[in-house]
Amino acid sequence: MTSDTAVIEKLKELRESLLSEKIIMWDEVNAVERDLRFLLGKDELPAEISQKE
Repeated sequence: MTSDTAVIEKLKELRESLLSEKIIMWDEVNAVERDLRFLLGKDELPAEISQKE
């Protein structure tokens, strides 16, 4: 597993954790999604990530 892959997996876990909170802090979720899009080199997140909400 490359370091980018490890970071991407950690960001996915963080996003899931943030979305499972009783009060969702959307600024934090948006920041994590921005970082994921950057690391994945995509304008949009893959469906399995973006459809979790």
